[in-house]
Parts: sequence; structure tokens; C-alpha cells
Amino acid sequence: METPNPFPFLPFEVGAVTVTDFDGFSYVDANGRTYWSGVAEPSEADAFDCVTNPRTPPVPVPELITRPQFFVAARRVLGLSEDDLTALIDLLPAGEHRETARDFLRNSQTFRRAHPALVDLATLKGLTAAQLDDFFRYASSIE
Repeated sequence: METPNPFPFLPFEVGAVTVTDFDGFSYVDANGRTYWSGVAEPSEADAFDCVTNPRTPPVPVPELITRPQFFVAARRVLGLSEDDLTALIDLLPAGEHRETARDFLRNSQTFRRAHPALVDLATLKGLTAAQLDDFFRYASSIE
């Protein structure tokens, strides 16, 4: 048996729209239309902003991209060749971590967004986490 929500969402009016629910990150109107918010806590002010200025939810960040997607995106977006990426790895402190990163770059058939070697390369290149997310979104669109 499902436990009832102790804090049920109370519908309210936003202009001509009746907001009837909040599903975690989106408001839902009486017609079932969703208005993406991105906030975890609903408020009338946020709902008004979402309804009057609809937002597009971000494209999810893929966990994995293929080897060709990675290298094509690195060239197109970052202007980096495979040799340039190897040179970045050479900037890591000598030792097992550097060798693992080198093996990762040479041998991986897929690249996982959260892999420590990839995060290190992004940091060395000066990319923020959001920029790395965008890189993965772009790379995943390459066929």
C-alpha cells in the first residue's frame, strides 16, 4: 500500500493556467501540460516564471560515448588531436595514474563521463563539469 503524501500539492492559478501538480522538477497544469522548472521545491513564484517563460529541460548527459565520437568531438569542439590528448596526459604526475590514463586513452572503446582519467584530462584542459557535460552531449550526437 502506498503511503499518502503528507504534504499534498495544492493547486493554484497562474494567470489563465491552473497548476495542479509538481512532479519533482516540473509543474503540471489541469490539461496535463508540463512546465519544466529544474528546482526541487515548488513555489508560486517559480511556477509563474515557468508558465509565463517556458523553459526547455536540459538534454540528459550520456554516461558513455564511443571511441570515434570521443575523438571526433575532441577535434571539433576542443581542437585536440589524439597526440594533443597524449601530451595532456604527460602533464600528469609520473606514476601509475599517468600510465593508467595513457592506457585508457589508447585502448578504450567507450569513454565513460565519470572515469577519473577523463575527468583529469578535462581538468588539465581547463573544462568545467558543465563543459564536459556539453562535450558528452555533443559527442553523443555524432553518428
